[in-house]
Parts: sequence; structure tokens; C-alpha cells
Amino acid sequence: MFVKYNGVLRGLRSDTPLLRNTMISLCCPKAVADAYQGTANKFQPANGTISFDEAKKSLNKYATTIHAISSAIVKLSKLTPINKVFFGKANGSMPECFVQANEQGVRGGVELGFQSTTYDRDMAKQYARSDKGGPSIVFEVQMGMVDRGADISALSQYPGEKECLFAPLTGFELLSERVEGCIQVVELRVSVNLNALTMDEVINKMQRTHVDLLQLFKNTIEYAKVHPAILAPLDKARLDAERREGAWFNNSDNFRAATAEAFKARDDVFGDLLKKTQEGKDLLKKPDEGTMEDMAIMCAREGQHDVAIAILRSHLSNGRSESNGWKERLAAWMVEEKKLAPPWPATFVRLAADEEADKVASLARGINSSSVELVAGTRVLAYVSAAGSQSWHPATVRRGLQSLRSLSRGERIFPDMRTAAQYGQLEGKTWGKPSDSPEVQALKAFEEKVMTVDVVLGEGDGT
Repeated sequence: MFVKYNGVLRGLRSDTPLLRNTMISLCCPKAVADAYQGTANKFQPANGTISFDEAKKSLNKYATTIHAISSAIVKLSKLTPINKVFFGKANGSMPECFVQANEQGVRGGVELGFQSTTYDRDMAKQYARSDKGGPSIVFEVQMGMVDRGADISALSQYPGEKECLFAPLTGFELLSERVEGCIQVVELRVSVNLNALTMDEVINKMQRTHVDLLQLFKNTIEYAKVHPAILAPLDKARLDAERREGAWFNNSDNFRAATAEAFKARDDVFGDLLKKTQEGKDLLKKPDEGTMEDMAIMCAREGQHDVAIAILRSHLSNGRSESNGWKERLAAWMVEEKKLAPPWPATFVRLAADEEADKVASLARGINSSSVELVAGTRVLAYVSAAGSQSWHPATVRRGLQSLRSLSRGERIFPDMRTAAQYGQLEGKTWGKPSDSPEVQALKAFEEKVMTVDVVLGEGDGT
């Protein structure tokens, strides 16, 4: 069976006639193998009546068995002592691509199948002995802390061979060659396939994804030095997930329900943060290890703007109870101290709601825009005042200024010197003119044409 498994592993995706022919002859019904092979020998391309793809339809790939064996090797390798192992080859030679260094300076190759080795050098020499006078090669492999095979002596049909087995896709790098008597000894460095999963890991993959999601939620909030007690909903959700059978998560309805539970646990944490903030309770793990502002930044980045506002209100008021004008003072802090840099724009918008919108929005006009470039495609937050109501909307710039890192005339921003000069000439003509005069209208038309930013509502993200 070992030969059949390696026949599949080596021949399934190979273009080499020998490997293809060997696989079909070992793992397909004889009638199919004969129809595929035709009159060609095993070293020649098959010339039968059916194609390789047609023959593969009858192929036994032993997928489950191969994966189970590979899984066992990965597990057993953790218990295998580090040592040198050997394997011998008779009547063969190493291909040029194995001996000659490639463009990265590496010599060697990858074994697609299982590689059997032995702890007994003399046993390897027996396998390398040629009855036909051909070359004898013994490969000497040094295992490492990570790169190890599995000692299967206790499981082998031939325990006296002291077998150590490597899983498929093991890499062997050629280090040196020497001759001992009539045997060529090749020293190799081994690199096992670190991406190989055990059966347990495959079955539990969806569970692992779910637990990782919960851990991501916790790490994000924990980074802000939040008091551990507040994280209890996420801890409980993770404990419940780890207690479940891994296969339970492989059902799509179950996984969907578990994901909903994870997001609910996350929302419960932010809900508890909001509640404790309003009650004036301590939120930090240790006062000297974090700040309330860091916690508010984390909440804003996670889209929890109401929580961020509550934390900032408490932080900036130093615990004093304020009922009037606090929104405007908090908005002024975001504008004057933080320059509405991320993540504050969306929080600023949430703060500027309903009757407070116009007061708060006016603060944003004082921001120095010289550090912002509102080119087409920039995602912004747009303040809309129409029909007696004011509101903020996510938007995308459709036509913007080429650069705001340029001239400024008072509070006006110009994309270049020429535009500033044109504006100055038009503005000079409006002095003493009524608002409905042609000169004033011409100035307004100029502003509309080259100095405004057009946006499309509903396509931004608050940046």
C-alpha cells in the first residue's frame, strides 16, 4: 500500500511519463490501465485508447488514508528524538536539477510522497547495494528541532529496520558529497512541510476561525488597558466555543449563530463600557498604564462613537456633571486639539446631531485645511444644510481642488498662484457693488467653477 500511496502523490500532477504510468497501473482497474498504456513501456508516454484525464476518473486517490497517515506523522514527530537518519538508493543517480544550485543558490528537491528512512546506517547500505553493478547512494539526513520525521518502529511491519517516516512535501537540501568505499554518501538538510494539518486541525478549522475572531475582539479592546472585568462577555463566549465539538462549527447554520453570538459579546462589552462610564466607575485596568483618551480612540476606531463620546465627556470634564454646552466644548476639543484627524471625523459627526449640528459644524470651518488634499475620489464627511435642517453624510469627492497645500487668502484656499491672482482681480471689481451686480455674480461663478469641492453623498466612510 505504501507504494500505491506514493504512486498517487508523485504521479497525480506530474508530467513525467514514468510517474504517470506507475500511478495508473497501481491505482486504476487493470482494464483501464491497459487501455491507457497501450504498447508503450513504463518510461514512454502512454499511447493507449484513452487519455490521462479519462484514466484518472477511475483512479483511487486514497485521499482520506493518505491524510490520516500524514496527520499521524505530524503528531508522532513531536515525540521523535532528534538524530541522524539514512536511506539508500541503488542503480540510480541524482538528477542535475538536484545537484546544481538554482538561482537562489539552493541544491536539492522536494519529495512529493512519503519518505522512509532508518536510524541504522547499515540498513540503508543494504538498500543501496546494487546487484547490477550500478551506483550505490546513501543519503544522510540530520533532523532538527522543528524538522523531524516520525519514529514508527513500533508500528512497522519490519520493526528491525528502525524506520523513521517523513510526510509528503518534505524538502531535502544537498549540503555535501563524499565517497566511502564503493558508496557515494550525500549529506542532506531536511525541511518538513509546516503547512501540513492534522485531522483534528482540519475538522476544527471553523472552530479555530471562530475562536480567533473572539480573540481579535478581545485583543483590540484589551490594548486600550480596559479593566478585565469588562471583558467578561468575550471570555465567556470563548470558553463556550472551546467546549463545543469542533465539528459543530462545520454546519453553516451553527457557524452563523456562533458568529452572531461573538458580535453580541463584543457589543455587550461596549455596552458595559458605556454603562460604567455613565455611572462614573473606573474603566482602566491600572490608571498608570493607560488613558481614557486611548480608550475613546479604540471605541471610535471600532465604530462605537456613542461610547467614545461618553468616555471623552467624562474625561474632559474631570468627572464633573455637565448638562449644558458639553457637546460644543467636546467638538471644540476635537477640532482645536485633534484637528479632526482620524478616528475623530465620524465621532464628530455623531456629536453634531439634531439641534446641535449647526453649532458644532461651524467649528469645523476653522480647521487649517492646508494639510488635506481633496482630490477626486477622496472619501469625506459632508455637512448638508437645507430646508431648515442640518445633517452630516458620508460622501466622495467628485470634483476637488488639485491641492490644498498651496496659497491661502484669508480663509479661502486656492489650488495655485494663477487662481489666487484671478480671484484677486475679480474680488477687486466687487468693492462697493451690490450683491446682485454682474461683478459679484461673476465672482460667485468663479468660486463655483474652480474653488468648490463637489461630492457624491452616500459613498464615503467618514475619513
